[in-house]
Amino acid sequence: MLKALLWKDYRLNRMLLIFGAVILFGPYVVVLLAQWRTGLVNASAHVWAESLTSACMLSMGLSLLTICLLSANVFAGERADRSAEFLASLPASRLAVLLAKGIVVIGTITVIAATQWWVVEMLIPWVDPRINPSLNEPLWFILSVSVLIGGAGWGASSVLSSPVGAAGAAMLAPMAVLSVVAGLSWKFGFPPENSLATWCEVVCLLSGLASFVGFSVAYVRRRDA
Repeated sequence: MLKALLWKDYRLNRMLLIFGAVILFGPYVVVLLAQWRTGLVNASAHVWAESLTSACMLSMGLSLLTICLLSANVFAGERADRSAEFLASLPASRLAVLLAKGIVVIGTITVIAATQWWVVEMLIPWVDPRINPSLNEPLWFILSVSVLIGGAGWGASSVLSSPVGAAGAAMLAPMAVLSVVAGLSWKFGFPPENSLATWCEVVCLLSGLASFVGFSVAYVRRRDA
């Protein structure tokens, strides 16, 4: 049954997964083509490392859109095309349904995060050990925001019937968290300004995980589709 549910969720989100793969790896392909067209294939290691750094930054930003759309569509997409009603009539438990969707969404986030981590921590230093791409801080910040967006989209999708509305909630979540943390810092002096980014990462990460867990429990316990 789990295999059938996974296949169903793959088909439901196939175009989003293809889109996500394109914007994840696309910037690196563009760099390779640009280097080839401009005759810089034999450029110095430093030039290659800088090009990879630019591609990685673009890929990081674009991949947030994949996570937003995928998490927002995972439940709401079924309600929009009425397949949720059919699914409710099947002998599959809600826990199995939830597990299949979790594998698709969390698996995608994991692949994106692992790819970006490998580029930042392994590939770029291997191309030019002397370069410091200054991507460590943006990497961990974007990864924490990815968890928040994924959790917010997952939660909104589990209660809304519109993928568009769920995607909007997922996109607004980082702005809401950053506004609250910055407002507390300005009003009360905590968290201190010199550690504001770290606190934002922690709050984003914890909020995203709490959303995943909380709405998952609510989905399993409720009776409607």
